[in-house]
Amino acid sequence: MRLAAKVESDVARFLAACEADPAQAAQFDVPRFLEGLAVRGAPAWDEWHDAQREALFVRFRRALAAVARRAMEGWRWREAIAWSERLLATDPLADEAMRYAVEAHFCAGERDTALARGRAHVARCEAEGLLPSRALLDLLDDIARAPARVPTRPVTQEFATRHAPLAPTLAGREEAWQALQRRWRRARHGEGGMVLLTGAPAVGKTRVATEFVTWATASGATVAQATAGDPYTAVPYGAVTELLRRLLDAPGLVATAPEALAEVARILPALRGRFPALPPVPPMPEVGDRLRLHDAVVQLLASLAAERPVLLLLDEAEWADTDSLALLGWLRDALAAQPVLLLLAGTPALAEPDGAFARLAAAVGGEASPARVELPPLAEAVCVGIVRELAGLGPEGEGRAFAEAIARLSAGRPGWLLELLKLLLAAGIVQAHGADGRWRLAAAPVDVPLEPLPPLATSLVLAPLEAIGAEARAVADALSGGVSALTPARLAAGLGGAPLAHSALAERLVAAGLAEARGDGYALRPLVAAALRGAMSPARRAACAALHDAAPAAGEQPLLLGAGALDLPRA
Repeated sequence: MRLAAKVESDVARFLAACEADPAQAAQFDVPRFLEGLAVRGAPAWDEWHDAQREALFVRFRRALAAVARRAMEGWRWREAIAWSERLLATDPLADEAMRYAVEAHFCAGERDTALARGRAHVARCEAEGLLPSRALLDLLDDIARAPARVPTRPVTQEFATRHAPLAPTLAGREEAWQALQRRWRRARHGEGGMVLLTGAPAVGKTRVATEFVTWATASGATVAQATAGDPYTAVPYGAVTELLRRLLDAPGLVATAPEALAEVARILPALRGRFPALPPVPPMPEVGDRLRLHDAVVQLLASLAAERPVLLLLDEAEWADTDSLALLGWLRDALAAQPVLLLLAGTPALAEPDGAFARLAAAVGGEASPARVELPPLAEAVCVGIVRELAGLGPEGEGRAFAEAIARLSAGRPGWLLELLKLLLAAGIVQAHGADGRWRLAAAPVDVPLEPLPPLATSLVLAPLEAIGAEARAVADALSGGVSALTPARLAAGLGGAPLAHSALAERLVAAGLAEARGDGYALRPLVAAALRGAMSPARRAACAALHDAAPAAGEQPLLLGAGALDLPRA
């Protein structure tokens, strides 16, 4: 006898999915394989059943581990936590599953939860007479040494006291993440150097860079991160000093030669508190002394790299002092054969055209260089997805117009998107309700004016203008007076000067992501125009509005969220 056709079964489909798509295989309910089916007096059946179940369980756990790893590689921390929980359900003492859970919690900003779960797992293993893996113990040590994450941008006191932080899943940055991962793998194998993470203001550079540093910490790197200060008030070597300050307890520091530590102590006196016996050194007024300092920092980082790979992040690097940028450029070349990666996040368009950051960016290479990772504005569909996630909207059409309106106003900048949502929540226009926290309208939908913007939102949106200069600010003010685009000739007629000069200033606004070219003229992003108008006197607003055409549709129009966009359900 033989079968007339192939027998279809869940087991056969599961095994095929294991080879083709582990995520699909992970959806099968393998733990319930032949559950409740018993054959009396048939020990051979029991042996076969147990062997088959164990074999399927092994494949099932491999599939769960594969999808958990894939989620980790894609920065989908919440998804990784969910998959690791399913993996732990199959074996509560599995070290691999607990490593995924601990790392994902840490990368999601839940440092205390990661430590608590990991330490509880270690205690349980020891109580069962099992030895926790070295990898898990090292991960817990790295997390314990890592500083607690703090919000990178403040929120209004009203918003902070009434609402939970808005922390959407990092989305739309897969290409940048993969590029950073590739460069980090090269650095771990001794091909160090520098990477520039660039993009317009509020496009998400800080979020991407911080997530990357957190991930590197969990993978066993020595990390340090700092934010550059005001370039006009920062002390010499101020940015580098802040990075080095965060390495005072790093493994390998004691292996640095005392002479090198003494040189570095010129800019980081705290080193003498850690190593009181360091020899004294005189001040460093000469170029030769500065070169000795540069070499000493190289020796210090090389000592750290001998223990584990090193990742240094300087955020808002366009504001860094000239001496720090010169030293970072030196480190880029001197540590090219060491497992040390320098990650600088910034907006080149905000830096002085002939300044230190512009020269460093030119040395690293253009946008096509592998040492340059450019973050473009997010696609509108991605922004819509972020709004829907934060508002707790399901896949159905509910809230579609709301999400699309916010996405358009944000112009692909997640920083602006979050500020708009904070404004609506703080004003009580939308409210989170129920255990699921889904957003609801507080009243019947009407046109909602979004200006004047709150002071904090205004300062965040307009911060880039402080670096562009008074002349470009005057052009931005003129553009904010209406919704129509102004040509360079029209700007020159209203502000004086040559059209070519105003064209160059408008292009600086475009490069900074604050304006867009429209036909033969220029127009501000709506959110930027609203912030500028809120910061002006009535007389200044009237003068800027006069530069636009007299047609009502072209004149000043307040920033509104129309009633048609408020398609959320009522509270």
